[in-house]
This record gives sequence, C-alpha cells and structure tokens, in this order.
Amino acid sequence: MSPVTEQVGWLAEIDRAINAAFAPVTEVFSTIVFYPITIGEISFPFVVAWLIAAGVIFTIYFGFIQFRGLKVSWDVVRGKFSSKDDPGEVPHFQALTSALSGTVGLGNIAGVGAAMALGGPGATFWMICAGLLGMATKFAECTLGVKYREVHEDGTVSGGPFRYLLVAYGRFGSVVAKIFTGIFAVAILLFGAAGGNMFQANQTFAQVQNVTGGADGFLGSAGAA
Repeated sequence: MSPVTEQVGWLAEIDRAINAAFAPVTEVFSTIVFYPITIGEISFPFVVAWLIAAGVIFTIYFGFIQFRGLKVSWDVVRGKFSSKDDPGEVPHFQALTSALSGTVGLGNIAGVGAAMALGGPGATFWMICAGLLGMATKFAECTLGVKYREVHEDGTVSGGPFRYLLVAYGRFGSVVAKIFTGIFAVAILLFGAAGGNMFQANQTFAQVQNVTGGADGFLGSAGAA
C-alpha cells in the first residue's frame, strides 16, 4: 500500500469516527427541530411553524411595521436622525452593513441555493413571504437590543440578546435567567462555528470539487474532503 493510500485511509477513519460521535446528537436535535407538523395534506417542520408564527404575531402586534416603517428606516440609515453626540461606537449605516455581512452569505446565497435545489422555483415565493414576516421579528429583536443595551464609561456598548434575555427570564429568578441565557450563548457559539463557518466552507469545497472532476477528481478522495 502506498503512503498516499495509507494517509487517505487514516483520514477516512477519522472522518468516520467524527461522524459516529456526532450522529446521535444530531439525530436528537433534528428530531426536535424538524419534527413534522401535519395539517390536512400539508406537512412542514416544527421550526418553520415556530418562525412563521413569531413573524405573524409580531407583524400583527406592531401593525405591519415592516411596511409602515420603510420611510423611517431609510431616514435612519442615511443619517437623518444621527448626531455626533449619540451614544454608540458605529453609525447606523455601518451597523446595517455589519449585520448584512453576517447574513448574506449563509442565508441569501447558500441557503437560497439549497432551498431551490430541494424545493424547486416555488420555494422562492415562500422565502419571500417568510422574509417579509421575518422583518417584523428582526424589528422586535433589534428594538429590544437597543432598549436594554448598556453604554459603558469608556464609550463602548454591550447589548443584544445577552442583555434582554436576562430581563425576559428575570421573572423566573436570576438563576433561571442566567441558565437560559447561558444556553443561548452556547447555541450561538456552536452556530457561529458550525452553522456559519463550517457550512460555508463545506459549500465552497463542494463547488470547487464539482468543477475539478467531482468524486473522480483529485479533490474527490477522503483525504481531500
């Protein structure tokens, strides 16, 4: 057996060991998150129902803010209400571009491509509907983040879910609030490492592998993967 073959076999064994270790955990979470909900002849995962329900509730509660607030949002982004004395570290436009940079690659490129490959062109329509509802969810999230943010003496700002989750779960006691906020922190860490970086790296490699001969090309071996 050649050294290259031995190396590929060794890497393949590591790959199989990692898959075997994480498969049970993935299966448990997948069973919960993607639990099928059936209404008549229509079946969809639990996570879809949860997100759509949140978007619908926020849309109705805030009076279709994603449509009513278009002009105000445009004025905010272009700096109409900004002042040099405003607290914070970045202006509104920089905050917007920073938020978009973290969602465009994973959601709007890789996610849309995967959705259309699995669901066909009709998936585009439902993604547009979900996106419109998601604007209300994003409005609620950002509003809470700004409302409960903390401006430190040196001018730096800390806010976001780690601030308002403590307030939301505070009614159940400080210990419960810290536990749930800690669970969210771990989940976000795992998503950033796996759901963001690993997913995009995997998609990039899949495309490079595809244009270099696929499974039969020089990137098709276990060592390359």
